[in-house]
Amino acid sequence: MSGNFLRMGLMTSLSLGLISLAVVFLDKSSFGSLSISGDLNNEQLFRAKEILMKNSGRGSSPRHIISALSELPWVREVNLRKHWSLGSVIEISPKNVIAYWNDDSFIANDGVVLKGNLFRAGSLPYFYGPEGREKNLIDFYLQVSGVLKRYGHHINELKLSELGAWSIEMQTGLRLFLGKDELKNRLERFIALEEYRRMTGDGRPVLSADARYPGGLAVRFGDEKFGQISRNLAHREIDL
Repeated sequence: MSGNFLRMGLMTSLSLGLISLAVVFLDKSSFGSLSISGDLNNEQLFRAKEILMKNSGRGSSPRHIISALSELPWVREVNLRKHWSLGSVIEISPKNVIAYWNDDSFIANDGVVLKGNLFRAGSLPYFYGPEGREKNLIDFYLQVSGVLKRYGHHINELKLSELGAWSIEMQTGLRLFLGKDELKNRLERFIALEEYRRMTGDGRPVLSADARYPGGLAVRFGDEKFGQISRNLAHREIDL
């Protein structure tokens, strides 16, 4: 490439624990060399390199490059720092993803939907819901997940239907149906069931619990029997 454009003499990707590091040498007419560091996977690092190469020509400033990197939808924060051995280092902090979204995307903790393989696959819950309701699912998840964990339940799937009905699938396969209305009261009925089972030593696996009944809870156990929880038991209060 001509002297007016980026000359890249070396581009490497080193793994330093959780830190991805790419060293890029730029045309001396701009500002020497830059390094990219951060907890980045290969795809994120590749995207950051593309932006760096595209925006590092003659006359480009570090502020201009930082602005371009900050516009990437998966980036939470970008900082420029000086390092004694690496020179100028651009530190990139990606957003934290809280769940898979509708089977083809991720959802970040700020509600932004991110498509593609920009994040590592892992043991994230699955969120399903209408477009534009992402923040509602995050808020509901944060409200109920801590309560359920007290009783050994971890959310595997959280679903909000087009009609506004909520359902939860636990990692054990248990399905909890809450419907649209009186969500706090309905969740309290399920917690009352779990407290009752803990108190009585009932170790039967629960396949499903339906709290959409007026004042009660229909329970399906692993032995195919059905139980009906009384109104008094279902009314126990919990803090959400």
